[in-house]
Amino acid sequence: MAFTLLMMCFAPSLSLLASNRPTALANTRARCSSPWLCAEQDAAPTRSEIRARHKSVRSVAAALSSLQIPGTLAVQYAESLHAHGVLSPDDLTGLSKQTLDACKISRQHRRRIRAIDILSDVKTVDMVSPVAADAPAPAAGPSLERAAEAGPADGSRETSSEEIDHGGDVFEFSVNSTFAGLRVDAALAQLLSPLSRTYFGTLCSEKLVLVDGVATKKSANLVEGSVVRTVLRATPELQVEPEDIELDALFEDRHMIAINKPAGMVVHPSPGHWSGTFVHALLHRVRGERDALPDELGDGLRPGIVHRLDRYTTGVLLAAKTSQAQQAMIKAFAERRVWKLYIAVCVGLPQSRTVVDEPIGRHPTDRLRMAVVPGGRPALSIVHRLASDSRRSLVAVLIRTGRTHQIRVHLQHLGCPILGDPVYGDTNWNKKEAGRVNSPLLHAYSVRLKHPITGEPLLITAPPSADITALADELTGCSPENFSDWLSRTVQIELAYSLDKFKF
Repeated sequence: MAFTLLMMCFAPSLSLLASNRPTALANTRARCSSPWLCAEQDAAPTRSEIRARHKSVRSVAAALSSLQIPGTLAVQYAESLHAHGVLSPDDLTGLSKQTLDACKISRQHRRRIRAIDILSDVKTVDMVSPVAADAPAPAAGPSLERAAEAGPADGSRETSSEEIDHGGDVFEFSVNSTFAGLRVDAALAQLLSPLSRTYFGTLCSEKLVLVDGVATKKSANLVEGSVVRTVLRATPELQVEPEDIELDALFEDRHMIAINKPAGMVVHPSPGHWSGTFVHALLHRVRGERDALPDELGDGLRPGIVHRLDRYTTGVLLAAKTSQAQQAMIKAFAERRVWKLYIAVCVGLPQSRTVVDEPIGRHPTDRLRMAVVPGGRPALSIVHRLASDSRRSLVAVLIRTGRTHQIRVHLQHLGCPILGDPVYGDTNWNKKEAGRVNSPLLHAYSVRLKHPITGEPLLITAPPSADITALADELTGCSPENFSDWLSRTVQIELAYSLDKFKF
């Protein structure tokens, strides 16, 4: 009797649901714009297709998380981007405004996504020795969260430390919801493709993978909020092979080489850049001259390397061809016995000569950036204004230390950011000059040092880059054809004082 009464009460509702079902189903189908979201569409995806989609979304979400986009939001963006053809982290470069609008990506996060090209690759990491790092590890995402504090780079980012530390390439990331619960080796293999779980399992067995500062097993499951740090090194799976890539040599003998590095060339193998680097080109260049390049750094990934430049910074790059030379040159950089001069085009009008003696450390809120901060590492830059049209200036910057993004941070601190810099630059000026400026206008112009073997004084100068030369007429009043000579004379006059007491 009770059951009958219950059915009588619900009968009208059940009848209404049944009568409305075709309309509701039609509405559901109308709202379903993607076969992934609607199983009632023409053909349901297969199980393998679903797995492939999940893998694709996870890889893009991981790349977005590396830009310090919160985990949940990164997944939402990745889902939307997948529907617009973004199937891997590589597809994040060059996204159109229409795609970003359609995916409802916030203005702040758009700037970070658009900076990917300049910031090397979302999976690129900084190099430091895990023992040498004397500052707390920064809690950043996988692309920028490396311990760059120990030996950072002047004007560089992709290689972010000019002075080299022994050890290996350190990769560090904070575990977000996307990777929580995964095995250590599986998470690292996803972040640093194409390296395998076997590769990271080997590193775990050698105690080169730490979770919250403690060596971990490869099978350990990750917990959200933990910090994973691993030191990369060469193994049979990861070898550096010679590649026939042309180098513009400025100086070369049997012990060392100096080249004019083009924009876009990565200095040595690192995540996202396992081929096409300066090291690959150098191995090919010395083949036949000697069996192998020196590897005093011991990780097998940086033979011959003595210092580094950012991927998009042009100019003088040095390397060693013998062990004795590599040891001597690394020591010279570490002891500040290399005179390093950069030129840059910046926004605004700095004073004719400005000494910037301000400490640099991680930005307190934006872990993608460095900043002038109390308690940061000492950093000294001397900025000389060479020419200006009152809106933009050509400056020469002499650096006595080598901190991460030092020139870029110090010029921003002066209110005169580098033109074309997507991280520290002036957004309005970058948009205005977008047609002819595609990367930060920063060039390693000149290096002075003693030859690592003979002790002979060396002056190595790289002709100004084409993009800086293109602005020569507007800033200096001289034609691009005469700019190189004008720059040489002006630098010699303005910087003569700096050589008097410099200890090489």
